[in-house]
Amino acid sequence: MKIFTAEECDELKVRVAATVGSIIKYYREKKNISGEQLGNCLGVSGGMVSQYESGKADINLSKMALTSVYCGFPLSAYFEVSESRDLLNTFSRLVKIEGDKYKRHKHYKEQSGVAEKVLKARVYQVGDKEVIEKVPEKMVGTEGGFVRRDILYGEVVLEEKPFTEREFVYYLKDEENKDVCRVMAAIGEVLDYLGDAERKETVKSELTEFVLTELIVDKVMARNKSARRAYMYYRELLKNEIGEV
Repeated sequence: MKIFTAEECDELKVRVAATVGSIIKYYREKKNISGEQLGNCLGVSGGMVSQYESGKADINLSKMALTSVYCGFPLSAYFEVSESRDLLNTFSRLVKIEGDKYKRHKHYKEQSGVAEKVLKARVYQVGDKEVIEKVPEKMVGTEGGFVRRDILYGEVVLEEKPFTEREFVYYLKDEENKDVCRVMAAIGEVLDYLGDAERKETVKSELTEFVLTELIVDKVMARNKSARRAYMYYRELLKNEIGEV
C-alpha cells in the first residue's frame, strides 16, 4: 500500500476539493440557482459557496448531500468522474473522425471550384426496385440562422464559455445524456473492431455524426445553454485537430 507524504496528502486534498467544487458549480448553474440561494439552503453565505466551488474551502458530507438534493443531482455524481475516461477517449476519436471529414470536405471545395454538394436523399436497391429515402430535414435544414453542418464543422462561434474537460464529463454524465452515452460507449467498441480498415470511412462518419447530433447539435439548435458550452468545448478540440487554432 502506498504511503503518502504530507505534501502529497495536501496536494490530494486540493484536487479533491476542486473536483467536488466544480461538480457543485456545474449543477448549480445548470439549475439557475444563485450562490446566495444555495448558501441559504446550506446555512452559509454566498461567499462561502464560492469558496466551496473554487476548492478553497472543504465542504462536509452532510452539506454535499444537501447540495445534491437542492441542485437535483445524485450523490454518485461526486464519485463518477474517473469512470468517464473511456467516454472522453471515444469522444476524442469522434472529433478526429469529424476533423478528417472536414479536411476532405475543404480540400474538395478548394480543388473542385464548384458548389458544395448537399446530400438530400439516398437510393437503395430493394429486390428489383430502387427505393428513395430522404435524409431527415434535421440533418440538412436550417434553424436560428445556423446550418447544422456548420455546427458539426465548428464554424459557428457562440458567446458561451467552453466547458473545461471536467465540466464536459459532468455534461456527459447528466441524466438527459445517459442514452446517447451508452451508444457512444458501444461505438467505441465498434471503432476498436474497425481499426484502420479501408472503405469504412462512411460507417465511421455516420456513427460520428449521429453521436454529435444527439449529444450537441440538436441541443444547440434548441438553445440549450449547457449544450452550447459543450459545443464550444467540442469546437476547440476540432480546431486543434484540423490545425485552425
